[in-house]
Amino acid sequence: MKNLLKIIITISIIFAGCSHVPQSVNENVTEPVLKNEPKLIYPFVAQQNNLHGTSTIIFNITKEGKVSETRVQKTSGFSDLDNAAESYCKQLEFIPAKENGTPISAAMKWDVKFNLENFGNEIKKRIVEVKDLYDDLETATDVEKNSIQKEILEVHDKIISKTKDGLKLNEYLYQVVLVDIKNEWKYLSESYPLTFLLYHDFVTRFDEYDKMDEVKSRLEDLIKQDLRHLNAANDDNYYNGSKSAIIQKIKSFVENNYPSINLDEFDLEIKLNKDNLS
Repeated sequence: MKNLLKIIITISIIFAGCSHVPQSVNENVTEPVLKNEPKLIYPFVAQQNNLHGTSTIIFNITKEGKVSETRVQKTSGFSDLDNAAESYCKQLEFIPAKENGTPISAAMKWDVKFNLENFGNEIKKRIVEVKDLYDDLETATDVEKNSIQKEILEVHDKIISKTKDGLKLNEYLYQVVLVDIKNEWKYLSESYPLTFLLYHDFVTRFDEYDKMDEVKSRLEDLIKQDLRHLNAANDDNYYNGSKSAIIQKIKSFVENNYPSINLDEFDLEIKLNKDNLS
């Protein structure tokens, strides 16, 4: 048996989800299963210039389920989009393919589609839903408030779990958080999704919520998730502003607002450019 089993699977990411169309393989072999994926980042410069297209990326999946040896099989026509698609694929994690129950290496193909027109109505519906819940809080009784706050958290979680591209998630995020929070962060990250801000916004608004420890635990998880994805990306051009500046701002934010969160576990391996931190 060769070390690398060539299982070629096409998955289309069209900012609304993905379709999975595997080719047939040996009956003793199970294909890789997606375990974890980052948000797909639509490069800010590409947004400004209305660039769109599909990048086809080929990559290997190791026996440990990590992605290695990515390459662009078919270009979108724009290097910024190809680089963003390749960076996205590098951060995917899988349950590895198996042959007779033993993990094996595999190859996979993904079509990553960038299309600014395909925003859909789901995000807009969720924005309206959360704003209506905020309005309901103004006239709610003390008993009703806790239930409404819980609904807001449920919408946030649904958006984070189902929205795969950063541009669409940010459309929601910057529409529903407090103006001061939006103004503090938006200039730094137009296209990279800082999902933890949704929960920081909640903590800022509702310090009386009866399950605040759970909210802060979720906030900590999202801060670490965002840092991992930022650290894994390999090109500052994906962001409106310096990648290292965003990371440093998150670390300072944690120190000033949530000092109990320990970020020492992160080996960010990024040489901070002090010129970008002013």
